[in-house]
Amino acid sequence: MKTVLGLVLKDYLTLKQYLWRQIGLLVAIYVILGFVLHSMSMLPSMLTLGVMMLLLSTFSLDEQCHWNAYAISLGLSPRTLVRARYLFCYGLLIATALLSTVVSYGMEAFVIVRLTGESADDLMLAGLAGSGAILVVYLLVSAVNFPLFYKLGMEKARLAMSLSFVLPFIVIFPTISYWGPLVASLEQTPPPSWAALALLAALAALVAAAALVSMRVSTRILEKKEF
Repeated sequence: MKTVLGLVLKDYLTLKQYLWRQIGLLVAIYVILGFVLHSMSMLPSMLTLGVMMLLLSTFSLDEQCHWNAYAISLGLSPRTLVRARYLFCYGLLIATALLSTVVSYGMEAFVIVRLTGESADDLMLAGLAGSGAILVVYLLVSAVNFPLFYKLGMEKARLAMSLSFVLPFIVIFPTISYWGPLVASLEQTPPPSWAALALLAALAALVAAAALVSMRVSTRILEKKEF
């Protein structure tokens, strides 16, 4: 476990300077835009997207430095390397989504609500739903992409990566008209909304299963890879 945490720390220190710069820039841009539009709902999704794009550079840096070959020559197992990378990427994405949602809700509750008179609860539900949906999409996309990065490398996997980001939105977009009635039916259900809880449980199970399968596939790819 200490080895995994050490590898996670290695990835963090590699991105530390760029990570905080990008987060600071995105927060500044979308907080100002939020005040202009009287909504902070874009902050969690765009901040999560920015961190997601930055995380991809860890694979590029490892490839340029031949990190995996070097680490395996030191006695580290492919399973340990893969587990650390997934822990770092998934952990940072989830932490970013949660913290940005709390920050955006706090700003809306104390500032935007006073400007617009909207309900703080409605804003919170909208923010949670939006950031949660984006997080689920990015986690599933990561589960598809990470094995490709280990198998093909970043350059060869670039087309597949681009398609994996675009296809979910192409699939989801035609169903947007059905979301309104679905959300309305969930809101009309007296608390606790068992339908909403079942949906959340199903999404959490799907993300967890996809991550475990992806991690196992990535481990086998790295085990069979010749350096």
